[in-house]
Amino acid sequence: MNPIKISLLLLLSAVFIASSGQYANAGIIASATRVIFVEGDNEKSLMLVNTNAYPVIVQTWVDDGDIKSTPDSTVAPFVSLPGVFKMHSGAMKGLRIVRNNLSLPDDRESVAWLNLYEIPPGKPTIPPYQTQVTLAMNTQMKIFYRPRSIAKKAGLAVNQLSFKVRKNGRSVSLTGKNDSLFHISFSKISLLANGKKYEVKQESNMMIAPLSQKTFEVEGAVESFNDNATVETSIIDDEGHQFSRTFSTESQRE
Repeated sequence: MNPIKISLLLLLSAVFIASSGQYANAGIIASATRVIFVEGDNEKSLMLVNTNAYPVIVQTWVDDGDIKSTPDSTVAPFVSLPGVFKMHSGAMKGLRIVRNNLSLPDDRESVAWLNLYEIPPGKPTIPPYQTQVTLAMNTQMKIFYRPRSIAKKAGLAVNQLSFKVRKNGRSVSLTGKNDSLFHISFSKISLLANGKKYEVKQESNMMIAPLSQKTFEVEGAVESFNDNATVETSIIDDEGHQFSRTFSTESQRE
């Protein structure tokens, strides 16, 4: 199927979900949840739709994940075009993401962040929004860049993931170690110990970078603990789909 038709179908599905109320605050919806560049790709495109019942001004830029970045201060290996545009309610718009000449590592995957900053009108004229406070909203999407030499190995990254559980009194943390050359993103992480499930505290960035580790705090007090604890994860793939994977753990008590 033509890639443009696929993007439009995904976008229409997103509009349907948003209109059902599940993502009532989503505002600007994109045809994908992440963008993948392989070395040699000059640009990628996204289709956007305004699911708000009112027009918005959209400002776009790419940064390195710094929450304080602005379109004027950011330095990133990608540029989003156009940088500013208006979208009427229900309107669709194509967005280009262009690779610039900033260098990136050639031995591992890199990540940047696409910002979609929507600015609503001062006072909407459509009920029931007339009596509501409308705020500007910034949606961030990941842009991954992969050197050509490793690009085909991305699907194997999860095989190089391990977890260590650390207990200090009744407080427990999980440290995920990513020995792969790719970022691994999670939507959910849980600890299963002695027949009980304990959720990891959600963070804005549930991702472990290549060849690094990240510690997550477990919610609530873990009353008992044994060496047979396992970690249950929900991992996000290149298409934004989620799949489950369970890991055994190494344990450490303090």
